[in-house]
Amino acid sequence: MVDRTDEAGGDRADELRDVRPRVDRLDMEQARARAAQALFGSAAPAKLGRYVLLGKSGDGGMGVVYAAYDPELHRKVALKILHPRQQHERAHERLIAEARALAKLDHPNVVKVHDVITHGDQVVLVMEWVEGDTLATWGRSGPRPWRDVLQVYLQAAHGLAAAHGVGVVHRDFKPANAILGTDGRVRVLDFGLARPADTASATAQPSATPQGLAAGSVGETWPMGLTATGAMVGTLAYAPPEQLQGAPATPASDQFSFAVSLHHALEGVSPFAGDDISSRLAAIQSGHIALATDGRVVPAWLRAIIARALASPPAARFPSLRDLIAALTRPRGWRRWRNPAALGALTAIAVVAILTRHGANPLADCDGGVSDIDQVWSPAARAQISVAFDALHAPWVMETRERVLQDLDAYRARWIDRHRDACVAHRRGAQSESLLDRRMLCMQRRLVDLQSAVSVLSRLDSRSATNAIAVVSHLPTLEECADVERLQSQSPPPPASAQHDVARVRTSLSQAAALDRIGRNAEAIALATRAAADAEQIGYPPLIADASMVRGRVRLAARNMKPATTAFARALEVALTHHVFAVAVEAGARKIYTEGMLNGDLAAMQRDAAYLLPLSLELPGDHFARPLLLTNIGGVYMAANDRAHALRYYQDAHDALAGVRDIDPELTCVDENLARLTPDPAAREALVGSAWVRKRAAFGDANLATLEALSLYARLTDDPTRALPLLTQACEGFTTWHPELVEQRAYCESYRAFLTEQLGNRDEALRIYDGIIALGKESSAEDVLAPATLAAGSAALLRGDLQGAALAWRKIAEADAQSPRWWIRVRAAHAELGLGVVFHLLHQDAEAAAHFERATRTYSDIAMLNEEAEYRVRLALAQQRTSLPTWAPAK
Repeated sequence: MVDRTDEAGGDRADELRDVRPRVDRLDMEQARARAAQALFGSAAPAKLGRYVLLGKSGDGGMGVVYAAYDPELHRKVALKILHPRQQHERAHERLIAEARALAKLDHPNVVKVHDVITHGDQVVLVMEWVEGDTLATWGRSGPRPWRDVLQVYLQAAHGLAAAHGVGVVHRDFKPANAILGTDGRVRVLDFGLARPADTASATAQPSATPQGLAAGSVGETWPMGLTATGAMVGTLAYAPPEQLQGAPATPASDQFSFAVSLHHALEGVSPFAGDDISSRLAAIQSGHIALATDGRVVPAWLRAIIARALASPPAARFPSLRDLIAALTRPRGWRRWRNPAALGALTAIAVVAILTRHGANPLADCDGGVSDIDQVWSPAARAQISVAFDALHAPWVMETRERVLQDLDAYRARWIDRHRDACVAHRRGAQSESLLDRRMLCMQRRLVDLQSAVSVLSRLDSRSATNAIAVVSHLPTLEECADVERLQSQSPPPPASAQHDVARVRTSLSQAAALDRIGRNAEAIALATRAAADAEQIGYPPLIADASMVRGRVRLAARNMKPATTAFARALEVALTHHVFAVAVEAGARKIYTEGMLNGDLAAMQRDAAYLLPLSLELPGDHFARPLLLTNIGGVYMAANDRAHALRYYQDAHDALAGVRDIDPELTCVDENLARLTPDPAAREALVGSAWVRKRAAFGDANLATLEALSLYARLTDDPTRALPLLTQACEGFTTWHPELVEQRAYCESYRAFLTEQLGNRDEALRIYDGIIALGKESSAEDVLAPATLAAGSAALLRGDLQGAALAWRKIAEADAQSPRWWIRVRAAHAELGLGVVFHLLHQDAEAAAHFERATRTYSDIAMLNEEAEYRVRLALAQQRTSLPTWAPAK
């Protein structure tokens, strides 16, 4: 007999189950299956679709994770299901966004998504099952050696970098969102808050104040995880300042959160204090970073890297997570020497030994070529460079010395690793004898370059020492020596009879390049000229092309455009004839630049570009020649007043470097050039600011390239109150570290004086103008005399000497107005603006109007070409005409 009461009760129970949250239903189904198994000995397993549920594994902020079994593919999986309390449209969208984000990635350090299914009205992620603990759990087991911590977190960094590579920002990285598997591999997970990088900015709405954020705006874009009293928990502890202020997340935001996580794992304390959003933000912006107090040992270099990644302004962090990873993995320290040797000069015979060996394997034990590099970078060489620095007695010497020595140590370690890799690949049969020869020849050339760097660094003086970091930063990359496609595309070695002479000339070329980078340009020109003549006599085409290239580069550094053009043309001719295409594209790119600066012949440039551009697409493994070609073409168009074409090629150059890990320092100019033409102020400042940060990291504060980048940063910053401190720092750097460069100093100080005057500090402006006038007495160069004459006019006006001001400015207005170069014509515009003020003050309005009109026309033309703030400010002054209070003479 059937109990109808029980049957009806069962129906009602089913109805009630239907209205319960679905995740709760899964729990209940599992409970029923366990009960049936216990009572009756068998039961149908609880399932979700085809997946057999094994039990709840975790409960996070966005969803519940179940362990499950896939009977079709015979594997254990993880099912992530939307949390019962998150069943609303926005939460569904976030989970789907996680699925799409992870589906783009196939990386060993990102949890793999196998499938996305729906169950009723729920979205379910089917993910790989990972046995292990989160990094949060792993970190709570007690202090660990810093090397172990770093190796674990580097895996997570690689996972985040892979996500950034497909345009995805995690937005909530923390130790609880990465798992260390029992296989030793770390996977980043929980991309439920991830957004595509190109849409994040469009969806986030920043709030005006930290208080407003706490009230709820962040809760809609990035959950803070606060207790009822506002105490900090969970996500807030890892939040970057831009997200605390309501700005959208970027890859730099993930970098900050990763750095907080790594810092906490290493130090045992959070880098920043703060129990709520306001106090946390204040702590970050203060720049004070808390360190371990329990005796843990964390290297100073590691703390310095993390501190940079924890910088409050995103632009001050590393350009990307891959750059941060590169900094963290750069070999450091000094390995014990197995066979100490006295420092000896590397001779050409070492190269010839590689070229002429007949079947013998000099790498029998694959020891990394230690005996070879011991002759170049040894403790004795290290001590010699340290002594050279110590003799200078400058305030910046210690920091520069340590940076140079560490970078040379790192280069040595990488050289040994690459040398060993080549040997092992050959011994295992993975690479041929011929390819081994090419790799070893490449390694020996890098050794010659290292020897040249060590040589010039051992003979420092106060002038050259400021370029010391640049010498090391410009050492050729060792990665090219492992690039099989690139190596196989290179020319065959020279005939045996010429090998010794070829090696000797290549050593001279390497020395010339190092001399040029250290600032000893005259010596570099003399050595490169002799080497080029020797190369022509030897007659080996690749050597002729390389020698002509070096000769052109050292001439270009000295701004000797005509001989530089001749040298680049020779390199281009020989390289094209003998199919040395990488050299041909670089030589052609440099020839386009020097010719364009000399005569602005667009037709000639376009003829060269017509064959160089398609040729540049065929270069294996190239991340230098094509971007250089594109940006130099843009530069010629810019010089010809063609902004549209210039912007196109600058953007193409920028795009050609997208995703490149190790960008050549010279190519920092790509972002600088693009910034000059970028109309959006925020984007413009981000480009030029990051370029300065990269140069500063590569070369140090005292390097000329760094100072020029800082000066440009100031010129492309619209707000004069922010631009003036940047410019002052640059100008004072030129004066302190490069006093002999009067042209650069005059150029920098001219804008500094103008900004100072515009901000109302007339006495300080007058002092700066007088300094520029003094520079004009030190040099007869036109690029110094013209700014000095303009400064004389400005100083006379500030002193009330209208006649003296007019006399000075009239000279420039007459001399430079007809120049085909806009950067020359702009000096005439400055003079015309000044003359307009003079005649306005003399109440000669017709004469004043004529000068203002000429200045307005020139500034208008230039403002269409260049985004530097000075031209627009001066244009506004010229258009105001009779309303120029800051230009009125002192009473």
